[in-house]
Amino acid sequence: MHGPPYIPTESERLLWEAVEELEILDNWREFVLAHADIAVLDWPLEGDSLYMSPTYKRLLGYDDRDLGDTFNDWLQLIHPDDRNGIERAVRDAIAGKQDNYNALHRMQHETGNIVWVLFRSRILRNPNGQAKRMLAAAIEITDLKRQFTECLSY
Repeated sequence: MHGPPYIPTESERLLWEAVEELEILDNWREFVLAHADIAVLDWPLEGDSLYMSPTYKRLLGYDDRDLGDTFNDWLQLIHPDDRNGIERAVRDAIAGKQDNYNALHRMQHETGNIVWVLFRSRILRNPNGQAKRMLAAAIEITDLKRQFTECLSY
């Protein structure tokens, strides 16, 4: 035996429409970022856990499950000659010496090759000014850097 059909209220209908729109926007954002090869990192600063998007791992030649998701895992991918300076700059940004960390640095590709990555971040702070999260985007620019260097040599 079935009861009468359920008819959602206007509020319920509007809520479901809003949820569907958010899902579409989220899928669109992920689609655009992935196809533009823009990698995303998200580090809640209360721990070591760091989200590296599949695009980030792919630009370094890794599959999503091939790399760990911690700050130290990310740091180990940075070229050894750049690592200490990068870590210091990130820690300085978190400590409040600046609101962001932006850099161009070398990273180790899975093949052993070096790739150049443009890294732009923003440190999000609570109302008391305490750093809570670092959000970042990264773009691999090895070919662009090579072309620019070649132009300078003319």
